[in-house]
Amino acid sequence: MKKRLFLMALLHASFYTLLAQAPVSLVRIWESDTVLRIPESVVYNPQNDLLLVTNMNAIHDDAPDGDGFISLLKLSGEIENLHWITGLNDPKGMAIYGGRLYVGDLSELVEIDLASAAVVKKYAPAGARFFNDVTVDKDGTVYVSDSFDNKIYRLKNGKIEVWLEGAALDMPNGLLAEKDRILLANMNQGKIYTVDPKSKKATLWTKEIPRVDGVATDARGTYLASSWEGEVYYLNAKGENWKVLDTRSSKINAADLTYIEKGDFWVVPTFFGNKVVAYRIQKK
Repeated sequence: MKKRLFLMALLHASFYTLLAQAPVSLVRIWESDTVLRIPESVVYNPQNDLLLVTNMNAIHDDAPDGDGFISLLKLSGEIENLHWITGLNDPKGMAIYGGRLYVGDLSELVEIDLASAAVVKKYAPAGARFFNDVTVDKDGTVYVSDSFDNKIYRLKNGKIEVWLEGAALDMPNGLLAEKDRILLANMNQGKIYTVDPKSKKATLWTKEIPRVDGVATDARGTYLASSWEGEVYYLNAKGENWKVLDTRSSKINAADLTYIEKGDFWVVPTFFGNKVVAYRIQKK
């Protein structure tokens, strides 16, 4: 009887172990050279078929230093132009809309014309402290997280103002605007919420992603979220998550990742690793 109970317990444990296993894995397809300097975020510019990468360079959380820059990379990871845009401070998240690039840069949201590589305007709302991730919705409204002040700002019709604050925010970082919701990642909580743009109601979507940084989707119901310490999690449309990458032992971080539809791959900035790494999802 004891032997039978032991076998049943073993089978029970094995069953739940299988359930916990990720349904996919990440396969590395390339990595850039390590000439980048604290790369934090990546976006794809379809106008010139290149990747844009923000480089924070020397970090000064509370003081502008002007040494931040944006690099251009080919889809193969080759450096096209290391210093495409210079003179920024600590540039982090980015989003593109209508030929303009929006960059979170300390206490400023910087608007850049992609065609001319010229800074068009800098939005510096009073009280802003640490602009981090940026996203833009289908109508061109830009959202930027202020991680140190627990606020989300909104740029609409040329005016920037606080859009969301309160108990739902706990070091907000990653943002992702979708058709009828905005995904919001709280680093301190290790949780991602869905926010209704109209009511501003926040609903827990997934949890247990320590130091959650960025969140991205392929728009087909697959999501990846990064943990700044060096992990990447696979999420389905229901918000269920599984760890699919762990580079903590190599002291390689995972910052604001993105999905590249052309080529069907994901790019993860490694922060202090001074490179970006591309992966493709492989089903098990």
